Amino acid sequence: MSAEEEQVLTQRKPEGEPEVEPAAEPEEKKPEEPAAEEKKPEEAAAGEVAPAADASESRVGRLLRGASEKMPDGVKNVMNALAPVADAIHKGFVIAWPYMVAGYRKGKAVYDKMPEYSVVMIYGLTVAFCGAHFAALVAVVEAFKQSGAFKKIGACLVDLYESFEKLQTENEKDNTVDEDGDGVLDVDELSNGELFLRKCGLVMRTVDPNKVNKALNGLYQGFIAAVMVVQFEFAKTVTLGASLGDFMEKSVDILLDPFLMKILPKEYMAWVDLLETYICRALGVSIAWSIQFYNSLLHCAVAGSLIFSRALIPFLNQRGVLHIENLEETYLDEIIGWALAAFSIFVQYLFRFQLLFPFNVVLSPLLGVEWTLRMCASDETFSGNATM
Repeated sequence: MSAEEEQVLTQRKPEGEPEVEPAAEPEEKKPEEPAAEEKKPEEAAAGEVAPAADASESRVGRLLRGASEKMPDGVKNVMNALAPVADAIHKGFVIAWPYMVAGYRKGKAVYDKMPEYSVVMIYGLTVAFCGAHFAALVAVVEAFKQSGAFKKIGACLVDLYESFEKLQTENEKDNTVDEDGDGVLDVDELSNGELFLRKCGLVMRTVDPNKVNKALNGLYQGFIAAVMVVQFEFAKTVTLGASLGDFMEKSVDILLDPFLMKILPKEYMAWVDLLETYICRALGVSIAWSIQFYNSLLHCAVAGSLIFSRALIPFLNQRGVLHIENLEETYLDEIIGWALAAFSIFVQYLFRFQLLFPFNVVLSPLLGVEWTLRMCASDETFSGNATM
């Protein structure tokens, strides 16, 4: 409507009548915004408490990130970088743990049903044919058998296993709690830091600290005793390995340090020196134990064969195969033992003194223990503890 028409209508209005405003032109309706943007009160409250948990990351990774929140930036970055590794280790452990427990139980059931002396015979054959590769471990086993340390170490492992089983049960219960009834588990509604504090509280409520501390102390003392046995039994080899490592380290410093100082920043040189030390020490220990291998080969072949034969004679005597009244006076065990020792050395010579399949796979965990004992026995830290 134009301004002139509005003026004409205004003049024609009778007095006393209210003025009527011109009708507004209809406005175009704007499309309504999607309702999904509006948050429900419950969702908004939950969002204010903590961000949603990352479904691709397990709770172990979140625990590690939560523990790093109060750490310095350098440590925090390292812990955050290790979170995926911790996830992978945890997933592998979760998969392997039931099989480990089942294997232990089946193995124990088979062990309990095995005839007397059979375990000793198997141990003797293993030492005779494979003992040279586990010289340090065999020495520790023999020392612990004589001292009765196996019973103490077994009791410590049982205590730790019981504590772990109890904690695992309570943790599984805690992971299924939904106190507010919103359909989301409480542990998934927490931030990483809150989850870390919640699990710390669960550990403190569930685990007996005195029992765990006693078990860990027992295992540590057993490990120190094992290292000292290796140092005592193989004193010459340990000394030779440490000396070779020191000599090689000095040569490496002279040859490589000038080159490394040119290509690496100065702040990394401390790490390079430490890495050189451990590499040279590992090479020295490897050379020394390679020389010791042939001495251990002869010793283990004889010792393992005699262990086998001295268990075989009473085993056959119990089953009526032999009829020996006085086992102490017979020389049959000595004859069998020395013949088996010569045969084991010959067999190992044919196979170039290598562990063959499947023994190299089955005994691979023991190889890790063997090298740990060798390296620790040559380490200055344990040498200092041994002399205190």
